[in-house]
Amino acid sequence: LAETSASVGASDQSAEIAPLTAQVASLKAQASEPEPSAPAAAPGPDETVAAIKKRVLNPQNTPGDRVAALRELRDLNARDAQVAAAMATLAQTTTDPGVRADIFRQLSGVVEPSLKRVMLNALKQDATAEVRQEAAETLPAYGNDPEVYRYLASASREDADAEVREQAAEAMLKSAPAQILQQVLQDPNSTEAQLYYGVDALRKQQGPTADQAEVLLKVINGRAAPKLREEAVEDLGRHYAAVPRVAEWMKYLAESDADPRVQRKAQEFLAEGRR
Repeated sequence: LAETSASVGASDQSAEIAPLTAQVASLKAQASEPEPSAPAAAPGPDETVAAIKKRVLNPQNTPGDRVAALRELRDLNARDAQVAAAMATLAQTTTDPGVRADIFRQLSGVVEPSLKRVMLNALKQDATAEVRQEAAETLPAYGNDPEVYRYLASASREDADAEVREQAAEAMLKSAPAQILQQVLQDPNSTEAQLYYGVDALRKQQGPTADQAEVLLKVINGRAAPKLREEAVEDLGRHYAAVPRVAEWMKYLAESDADPRVQRKAQEFLAEGRR
């Protein structure tokens, strides 16, 4: 009986110890497991800009990727002189006119000497009209720089593409002082585009006048591109309705002009006046 009681006691102790042993083993296993790492912090704005800038500056990246990164920097308002200089170099070396045009487009508003030179050369001699047009559109960032003005004036008269000529005329005059604008409007050799954008800039500086309306009529009656004539008619109606002769001109254009778009703009003005 004693042996039987001892055996039963040992068995009971083993039954009590087994769950404790399992719990200890489980705790040891949990302790040996590595704690989950905290999620990585999102990069800050400065780190983001730095990473994008590296893509722009790295000559091993494709031109397309570098220009895509330039677009991102523009969205972040983070373009600087170093980026502009690197893109000016790329614009000189790439054979893709789309890349050249996009570089000038994405650097609008940036002033950097090497970029200015590259854009002036492109405006004068790039074989692709889109590139010349984008260069003309971006060059006004250099203010009233005499060299920039000369190049734009030349392109506004001599470029083989009408849209480039028009863009160059707008670019050369949008920030010009009133004295220069008056000279352009009085110059018998000014092109219709120069006259139109000269009037537009002068009106914004000094307000509309009857003399400006007369110049717009000259644009409409000249050999301006159809789109430019249409815009001149629209401006006449929008800004110069108080000029006594404008209604008379509009009636003539509505009835007799050969361009249906010009007719329609004039008819809209007359219809508005009858309301």
